Amino acid sequence: MTKSEIIDHAARELGDTSDGFKDAIVKPAFELVLLELAQANALDLRRTATFRTVLNQRTYEVREITSGQAHQVEVLDVYAYPWNAKLERLTDADFADRRLTMGQTAVGRPMWWRQFPNRQVIEVLPPCNADNAGVELQVVYETNPGDMPDNDELTLVMQRELPSVIDGVKLRCAFFAQDTAAMVPLMTARWEEAKARMRGRLHNDRPSRVPVSEGGW
Repeated sequence: MTKSEIIDHAARELGDTSDGFKDAIVKPAFELVLLELAQANALDLRRTATFRTVLNQRTYEVREITSGQAHQVEVLDVYAYPWNAKLERLTDADFADRRLTMGQTAVGRPMWWRQFPNRQVIEVLPPCNADNAGVELQVVYETNPGDMPDNDELTLVMQRELPSVIDGVKLRCAFFAQDTAAMVPLMTARWEEAKARMRGRLHNDRPSRVPVSEGGW
């Protein structure tokens, strides 16, 4: 199901399908649900993007690589498939030391990278030379639910999980819902069970056998 389809379904459950209500209340609540699922290892927010190396260029804007994501994203890996290689991520200190050791004029095939400062850019070492300019690199990054397009297909949110995911949304919109206070424990239990199932399917492709109370969330 897509992000917008789930938001529409939640809005119907809450009794208000107006665009204003969905944009101001339901959509932010659902994005919190997605974050909670990701934190519980029940939803994979990883995405991929590509960029091309530029002659003598060391820094590349993350926002440009990820098509203008509004929120800062965490880059996880950088692959150079034309070279059959994965660039090695360095700590800021190791990157600075290696840059000092290599000198300011060193160029070649990029081998190392870091995300700095404040996740704004990817820096590579060494900057590429003429032989390695224009090569396509692929980054794997973790997106923010607020940056996911409305037509993003959430493959792990299956139809049978929809009522439980809706419970997660309704728990964050409880003051708009018609459910009585007595329904909150039931919705909470169903929501926790859905997280366990989705986590099991994501990692094992089978329902989790770990009891919710022992899930370590």
